[in-house]
Amino acid sequence: MADPGSIPPVLPHELVELSAADFIRKIRQHAFRLDHCYSSTQINLVVDEHKTLIHAHRCEPVLKDDIDSLSSNSSFKDCWSLLGARFPNLMEYCGVVATLFPGTSTVESDFLIMRWEKDLFRKHLSNFGLEGVMQAKQFLFIEQFQH
Repeated sequence: MADPGSIPPVLPHELVELSAADFIRKIRQHAFRLDHCYSSTQINLVVDEHKTLIHAHRCEPVLKDDIDSLSSNSSFKDCWSLLGARFPNLMEYCGVVATLFPGTSTVESDFLIMRWEKDLFRKHLSNFGLEGVMQAKQFLFIEQFQH
């Protein structure tokens, strides 16, 4: 199991391994970042859906099999396509968490985008222009999770 102080998991098969208390602890640890996106009412809905997910994982064999078949190689979209309609607040929260918390994978992804966008013909693209390209790519990614 992950360290309770680490970045929150974002995929269903990771969430079911996390106790409700650990999930709340992770939310509190990163509250200063989440305050920009969520009200306390929205956070409570997310916590309630996490508890419901854990209960459903224990009590519903079909759901348990679906979740247990997922892996870390599964995409966010594929994982949440199974559960998104049933746990919309939890799915949205996990999508936001995936974009809020920095890690080496996002840095590597950013450098890949920079190499792609700053090709031979765009070599003199300013940092401001490059930032706009990267934000547009992130916007398109986040937009697919909005209702």
